[in-house]
Amino acid sequence: MDRKTRMYISEHKILARLAALCSYYLIRGGRRAIVKNELEMNFDRFLQNERRKNKKYIKRLMKDILYAQYRNLIDIHEYFYYRFDQLNEVGRQQYVGRVRQTIFWSKFEKDNTFEIFTQKEKTYQYFMPYFKRELITISGEKDASVFSDFVSKHNKFVVKPSGSRQGKGVRLATVHSEEEKKKIFLEICGGGKSIIEEVIEQDPQMAAFHPQSVNTIRYVTFYHKGQLTKICAVLRMGRGGNTVDNACAGGIYAPIDLDAGVVCDYGTTHMLEKYLYHPDTGAQILGAHIPKWDELNRLVEEVAKVVPGQKQVGWDFALTEKGWVMVEANNHPGIQWLVHRHGLRQEMETVYLAYNEERL
Repeated sequence: MDRKTRMYISEHKILARLAALCSYYLIRGGRRAIVKNELEMNFDRFLQNERRKNKKYIKRLMKDILYAQYRNLIDIHEYFYYRFDQLNEVGRQQYVGRVRQTIFWSKFEKDNTFEIFTQKEKTYQYFMPYFKRELITISGEKDASVFSDFVSKHNKFVVKPSGSRQGKGVRLATVHSEEEKKKIFLEICGGGKSIIEEVIEQDPQMAAFHPQSVNTIRYVTFYHKGQLTKICAVLRMGRGGNTVDNACAGGIYAPIDLDAGVVCDYGTTHMLEKYLYHPDTGAQILGAHIPKWDELNRLVEEVAKVVPGQKQVGWDFALTEKGWVMVEANNHPGIQWLVHRHGLRQEMETVYLAYNEERL
């Protein structure tokens, strides 16, 4: 089903209900195996055992999830993230699911800016002054001398696949000998084009949350006609032995009050675990003040103007003892899942109306 059809169905309650019932009976009839498997996977993930065994409850839940997919344009896992089972129709309409968000952001995508934010080496070229650290690109064995020069200055470094997202493939590497240098270089070459970065030495105040990872701020903005709208910001922290803070890698994220620079809700994981204190370090999450918040806000206002054609960006920043530095910049940033305790429809629609004079 194409996006236009899904949008049309979502605007009509009866059509959404009929579409959901058709999907339900197709699944019961052995069709749409992919949807059935995804439903079962999320039941196993989010429902207690006694709930999963209750056939009447599962039947009712399946119908409601499928209805929410058509009516609210959300994915199955989002139904659980946003606690749709506890929301009425008005409450559900406040949430912007992945499908609606994709349609929303696609209106603003510019072909001439796409690669800047999807290829890390291009991001670095455009935003070099804000990275404040050395970075090189390794495309193959021809880059051996470049790698050798880099390692002579930084024997500990971060390896990132050029087009990676959600922290996938990111790892720390350390070189102690010439033999080790050759081995790591060949491993990097075997993984395709990669970015090699100088390690960020984060400020002790941010490291206190989880020293093993660089704990960052994801700041989502919209820039149009010289006006910057700050949509939301979250603190992201690693967990366990992970060196990355991405939620998809088991990290913890917590929303920040944009005016005060204070964490304003519990830390949460993708499994909907809630934390008042970090489970590994005991550092307080709810109520934590982000240091140098005013400085970060000034930096956000500055970087948003570098590539004005890219309307929406999810900026990742880390705090060092010398100030804030850019980690990454992402187009099509995830938003609603970062702040899943309340809907962001109003905030995003305000932005959309200003740009497109249409409703979200």
